[in-house]
Amino acid sequence: MNQDPSPSQAIPSRFDVAEPLALHGGPKAKRTPFASRKRHGELEKRYLSEVIDSDVLFFFIGSKVFEFQKRFAAMYGCKYCIACSSGTAAVHIALAALELPPGSEVITSAITDMGSLTGMLYQGLVPVFADIDQDTLNMDPASTRRCITQRTRAILVVHHGGLAADMDAFLELGRERNLPVVEDCAQAYGTKYKDRPAGTMGAIGAFSLNHFKHITCGSGGMVITDDDRLRYLVSLFLDKCYQREEKIRNPFFLAPNYQMTELQGAVALAQLDRVQEITCRLAARRASSRARSRPRASRTRPTSSLADGPFISTTFSKNGPHSLAAHTRLAPAFIVRGIVRSLSKHSTSG
Repeated sequence: MNQDPSPSQAIPSRFDVAEPLALHGGPKAKRTPFASRKRHGELEKRYLSEVIDSDVLFFFIGSKVFEFQKRFAAMYGCKYCIACSSGTAAVHIALAALELPPGSEVITSAITDMGSLTGMLYQGLVPVFADIDQDTLNMDPASTRRCITQRTRAILVVHHGGLAADMDAFLELGRERNLPVVEDCAQAYGTKYKDRPAGTMGAIGAFSLNHFKHITCGSGGMVITDDDRLRYLVSLFLDKCYQREEKIRNPFFLAPNYQMTELQGAVALAQLDRVQEITCRLAARRASSRARSRPRASRTRPTSSLADGPFISTTFSKNGPHSLAAHTRLAPAFIVRGIVRSLSKHSTSG
């Protein structure tokens, strides 16, 4: 029977890329217990109670979803935020609002969640996967350029693991080829790229509120945009193409029902009060971990202080100033490279 190590045999806290993988007898990658924190509390209960007391659960005649949309748009400095039922729905309505013809190709990341792809397939679009940058695990702009064909109609940039993709390159490519750029920010709350919040640089940005994101209402999502037409099409697409603002029910295109309920809106609204504290805490923890794992001479200072609000900027990798809102991933590039080295070793020795 295995026994717990004594204090003198305790696993070191620093991550050493030269160590063998746990699969081959090395130490576990996760060496400290996950913190136990209660994610929902009295504010969520109060807002939920207000919804129940109002006896209105439908968003269009309620108040919580509209208040959430107003506050999230203000947080990101955008004209519009439109809430929906999930992050998958958010990506779907963002792509649908572009009105791309069936058969169009949309270039996206080779590492992403199925939620980035579901909406494409429902719309009859063809996902094309660009390679990733080995240091950031984000889409590689050069690979994206090579993926462009006569059928390409859009680029869906995924900000992976809380780290912003190289948006200057993607926006330049979009302008050059007349391709709208959509940002998938499901893992990128508080992320900045060169002082610009992720989700505000492309035509439209999509976010998730599912259980495993920084803030959550169980399942939910939203898109943000400054474009009046996109805002209108999104509001139609998430609601069966009912023109509720005009008090008309005369659908002129096929659309699902992706409404956010007032119950979801109540919890999401309460969670907004915590997003700054959550992103600041995680970013500080990750920045500290980075500093401990780098040689002292190569350490860099953050480009903005934690007091600047929910957006935390840091310097990262060869692409210049990126930013991150720390996501719960442990040195993914190191782990991937370790696996590749291990596989290469076995393939050459066998």
